Amino acid sequence: MDDRARLQKFFGGLFHAGWQEVSDDPDELLALHTLVDWSPVQRERLAAAIERFAAAHADDAELGHALQMDLGCHFLPRDAGTTARAWLLHVAGMLRARQS
Repeated sequence: MDDRARLQKFFGGLFHAGWQEVSDDPDELLALHTLVDWSPVQRERLAAAIERFAAAHADDAELGHALQMDLGCHFLPRDAGTTARAWLLHVAGMLRARQS
């Protein structure tokens, strides 16, 4: 699976249009999702893909747009008081923190 497909599956699947019906806390939703049946290798691949995606977009507004339009993510980092880049790097960090 390539980066784009991996990211679309993760962000589009987890943060679909009704994601807040599952949990209104994106960190809680991430923790619940990645604790189930995810190996350290899978989490590392996803974290690295997230970092490459963030690095490929120099402008944060462009990155936020790509997150929503290209990956199908309905969570808007700006609504949580953060930037798209900061949130994506936070997600990558959460995935790596679960390596144990």
